[in-house]
Amino acid sequence: METTTLLIIAGTAILISILSIILNFVFYGKVKRYLSDNSTDNGMDGRGTIRDEIVSVVLGSSRVRSILPKLQVIRETVQATNEISTETFNFIVETVLAEVTKKQPTEEVVQQPEKNFEKKYADAYDSNSGSFYSVDKYPTDSTVYELCIDPSTGDGTFTVCKTAYNRVTECRDYLEGASEVSGSGVAIHIVSEGKISYENGKYTVITPLEIRFE
Repeated sequence: METTTLLIIAGTAILISILSIILNFVFYGKVKRYLSDNSTDNGMDGRGTIRDEIVSVVLGSSRVRSILPKLQVIRETVQATNEISTETFNFIVETVLAEVTKKQPTEEVVQQPEKNFEKKYADAYDSNSGSFYSVDKYPTDSTVYELCIDPSTGDGTFTVCKTAYNRVTECRDYLEGASEVSGSGVAIHIVSEGKISYENGKYTVITPLEIRFE
């Protein structure tokens, strides 16, 4: 985890450095074009135009100063000396870049604890009583279904227990009452699991299990 964090920090620092260099070239390019187009009309040399553009556009912006108070000191210094050095220019670019690329705080995601579902094993389903003939903690020779139950509610899902595949393939009567069966093959395909609810001390099928033989 620490190594990953260091790599992320290093990568971010490199990206900021690259963007800083690009901004330097872009800004100087724009000012140079401005100088070429306007130096004759303004009667100013290149150095004066660059200085005025930086002071008026960057340091003269109240919006920039509102989010970067450090630039106010630089603005006062430039106004007093009437000069701006390369180091000062680079500091302005890097400071603004650091502000606009600053990572915004993210909302902490609280992970919900996973539910521990309980497995039980049931015999065939009795449609008359609306419940399985028996439900046990472990599979038995008569097991047909595997139940996956939420202990907090008693509700859950059910499917054919893998140990019962051969038995229900040979005799589909075991599936009556709790399953909707289609197909005519010998391989069992579970289309969708059934749903059960715990009511009056017994598990009742709410949604039948869908099975297709292929």
